[in-house]
Amino acid sequence: MSSVKPALITEGVWRRITKLAKTKGQHYAAVPYFGASAAELLPLKKGDQLVVRFDKESIKTGQVDPREIVKLIKRGVDVHACSNLHAKVFAFGHTAIVGSANVSRNSASSLIEACAEVNSASFALKCRRFVKSLCGDHIHLEHAQSMVKYYRPPAITGRLTKNRKRVAVPLPAHSGLWFVSLEIKEWSEADIQEANQGRDTAKSRIDDINKSRIEEFVWYGSDLVYGVTRGERVLMSTSLNNSKVLVSPPGRVLDVRRYREKGRKRAIIYVEVPINKRRRALQVLKRRLGSQKSKLGNIHSTRRIRDPRLVYAIDQAFL
Repeated sequence: MSSVKPALITEGVWRRITKLAKTKGQHYAAVPYFGASAAELLPLKKGDQLVVRFDKESIKTGQVDPREIVKLIKRGVDVHACSNLHAKVFAFGHTAIVGSANVSRNSASSLIEACAEVNSASFALKCRRFVKSLCGDHIHLEHAQSMVKYYRPPAITGRLTKNRKRVAVPLPAHSGLWFVSLEIKEWSEADIQEANQGRDTAKSRIDDINKSRIEEFVWYGSDLVYGVTRGERVLMSTSLNNSKVLVSPPGRVLDVRRYREKGRKRAIIYVEVPINKRRRALQVLKRRLGSQKSKLGNIHSTRRIRDPRLVYAIDQAFL
């Protein structure tokens, strides 16, 4: 007996689902959110069955657009409501798709989705039965139309190009970084004392001491002292005495110990860095950044890096 091997779809998820929904036969879908343009992304037809969330909260937040539900009902689609639905299951003949994708422009153009496609009559049958098991709260046309007045567009939506093609799969969105330019200098007695006093607290915040190490540095001046906070990420660039520059892998701030020395604002900043990632020479890092290296800018300027492509490239460079 041969085993069924599902295919993982991470690009063109909605191109694939839209294509399957246009094939002949009766189709079934259970998906909680059905936003603007959903009836186009999931072009169900007469005799098909759909289960969605259809409560006021989902409609008021723009996650379900009643106008799209109205379109499907007018086409002859059998639509049902399930207020605690979270599953995303689609059955098209002998093909079933199960994954993360809601029916929305945001999903089609801005979000990273992953779905498993399984070509198996028995598996597709189980998916159809699952969708049917959720039915019972039938959405009539009059009710769907009465809910349109509660709809508010979501704050963030995806977009389609003018020729209706979906835009390219977006990069993973990683949290921003502080780029910190450091030099090798002797610490004052006050710096050493403050660092020693705060180190135990920083160590206690490490999830796994076998996987992380603490790197710490002194900073003075108000920008970073009062700008960086616990939980933010830091990229430390250290200029050595031989003019070589080493860059530590991005680390998470465990603690910021602020104090004053001779009236000047100072801080010890403790950073959790993965043990399995080593520091890289600046030139090596730039090579790994490829087309993004020019965005790194002045390596002696401490600042926040907010450009999502540069942040992603930096994270990838240390893998």
